Amino acid sequence: MSYLLKLKSGFFKTHPYILILAKKQIRLTPLIQDIPEGGELNQIVINDSDIISISLNQKKAKVMELEIFSQQGSYQGVFAPNTNFEELLGLFIEEFGRKLYFVKG
Repeated sequence: MSYLLKLKSGFFKTHPYILILAKKQIRLTPLIQDIPEGGELNQIVINDSDIISISLNQKKAKVMELEIFSQQGSYQGVFAPNTNFEELLGLFIEEFGRKLYFVKG
């Protein structure tokens, strides 16, 4: 399954990415139409062995934030409001259960 995520890329700056969870791996692929002119956004691949922790924070009924802490760095973003959060949470638990923290508040 793939999910739309606005990934933070700077101070008050985000870019839309597609997040795919598969085979103990997180792939973040930038949407081509959002790449700034003269700029470059690359696909990010994070393997389970590189992940320190993953945090999903559901602040409101339609807002879920993601934080990934890995050996390469940290990644923060917000999922699109139409995301099926129950399905997403189930996939994260299946792939990365022991490294996942879920906060609902």
